[in-house]
Amino acid sequence: EASTVAFLWKHWETAVQDVVLVPDTTLQWFERLREAYTQPHRHYHTLAHLAHFLGLAGRFLDVVLRQHRPGIDARDRAEVHREFTLGVFFHDAVYEPTAKDNEEQSERLFRDFATRCKLPRASLDRVSQLILATKAHHHSTPPPDPADAVLLLFLDLDLAILGSPWALYRAYSAQIREEYLPSLGGSVELYSARRAEFLEGQLQASSSGGVFRTVLCVEAFEAAARQNLQWELNSLRSP
Repeated sequence: EASTVAFLWKHWETAVQDVVLVPDTTLQWFERLREAYTQPHRHYHTLAHLAHFLGLAGRFLDVVLRQHRPGIDARDRAEVHREFTLGVFFHDAVYEPTAKDNEEQSERLFRDFATRCKLPRASLDRVSQLILATKAHHHSTPPPDPADAVLLLFLDLDLAILGSPWALYRAYSAQIREEYLPSLGGSVELYSARRAEFLEGQLQASSSGGVFRTVLCVEAFEAAARQNLQWELNSLRSP
């Protein structure tokens, strides 16, 4: 865990060090987020998820910018990276497995942090947009703008675990079960029904266009995601 915390601190410090109004805010809010992501009811939505997300951003974000914003200058590129990083840190900052407003609560926490910063209004609104857009993982919400390549990448990387190698996916599946079962009174039947609904929604998306929305992530994760999702759905249906 120490290496994960060090990795996250490096990204956090880079993102906020020149926008916070009071220097102590940097460490205080990092610790506040660290505590949030290490709450005992969390098993998947943890610091490890943030580190995985940011690691993938390091791999994919500049590629997307080169493809979709080829004329972007260094200053604007840095601002996109800052917005993306802040979006990652806050997107699951409030997380209760069965709550319907995790995204809204997480966005409110980000707005609280932002009052302690000199973020441009456009950047503040953009981070809020990234956080709230993760509601699109539940297919009852309007789809995101297909022309917003950075936003689509944000959503794809948040779900990249679905297309991970078999062993990692099995671990993720078990972690999600650990998170949800207590909030459902330990009912395996209720958990299985709700989890199957999520898996079926992702598989339907895959059949109609893809679990993932960017070409990069379709190429990197789609085939494995289909296999993983189908395996888990079959396992839930097995007697």
